[in-house]
Amino acid sequence: MTGGFASVHERAEGMGGPLGAAVALDDRHVLTCAHVLPAFSAGAWLRRPDGAARHARVLARSPGLDLMVLVVTPGFLRPAAFADQPPVAGQAVWALGAPGIGPTLAAGQVDHVEALLQGTGPGFTARMPALMGYSGGPIIDVRGRVIGLTAAMLRPTSGGGAMLLARLSGMDLAGLTRGQERRVFALSVAAVREEAARLLA
Repeated sequence: MTGGFASVHERAEGMGGPLGAAVALDDRHVLTCAHVLPAFSAGAWLRRPDGAARHARVLARSPGLDLMVLVVTPGFLRPAAFADQPPVAGQAVWALGAPGIGPTLAAGQVDHVEALLQGTGPGFTARMPALMGYSGGPIIDVRGRVIGLTAAMLRPTSGGGAMLLARLSGMDLAGLTRGQERRVFALSVAAVREEAARLLA
């Protein structure tokens, strides 16, 4: 599904590394997590896997989900294929991340099929070694269909009790050196598409 995928950068040349990733809703609207860009940002640069880049404008931010809609030149990205059914526990999944220091593809499996992360939205969790640059990017099934957007990493506290939230952006040297598997939270594709339709209405 690389035709519907892009990395998100602050500058055209991508200096300073990727901010996150994004997936095409249709031929001109692109979805990513709202936390990928600062609240004051009016836009960002999208880079395809082949290196081509275009500037995208922020069209809307969701007030309830960690979701943002960008507008880019029509045809720059091909619309991604979206799954019609929610994931099931144990299902094999893959996350696509922006090219950076670590690998751009992380394989894992669905952990909990129903999860709600306050301030982020409804979705599911998966266990996979996701790293820097995965935020806002797609999690896909074996057929290459998008089943969610990578939003956050969940990890236990030192006491093993409550869960801490860490956005999948910035430098992740520990995860990179150890190839560490984490519990990753993903926004559900159903929630994302419903909210995107509302924002575009």
